[in-house]
Amino acid sequence: MLAGSWAVGQVERTVHELAATNTARPVVVCGRNNHLHRRLTRDGQCIPLRWIDDMPTLLHAADVVVHNAGGLSCQEALAAGVPVITYRCIPGHGQTNVAALDLSGLVAHAPNLTELHRQLHAALADELTDVQRSAAAALLAAPDPATVITTLAGEPPP
Repeated sequence: MLAGSWAVGQVERTVHELAATNTARPVVVCGRNNHLHRRLTRDGQCIPLRWIDDMPTLLHAADVVVHNAGGLSCQEALAAGVPVITYRCIPGHGQTNVAALDLSGLVAHAPNLTELHRQLHAALADELTDVQRSAAAALLAAPDPATVITTLAGEPPP
């Protein structure tokens, strides 16, 4: 589970819900949130990690990423080809990012526990990976926004 560098939101609740599926062993990147790391270590429901300098290596070892903000580590997971599920998104930028990512098809959004279980099973069956890779390929095939804007403005492209 990823929750940004501050590891905020309903991380512990999400950990318990993921652990209860008996499908996946949660690994939680606690970022710089030492209090969360200590609580999760005592709790024993997951493998809590502190700040990670080599996120790509960790992501390549993951089967699926559950994310609550749709930020940079979400983008890193997509670049690593790991399916991403957003769940219990934090208010503000987290909900805005997730809405855009869900609309684009780049990530799956689980608005409730039932959907989290469904999406988790889909991710582990490689169903989400194919959908998310297709969405990423379509996005990358789109024209460069700067070219579109300069063309509409009547200026030569950069």
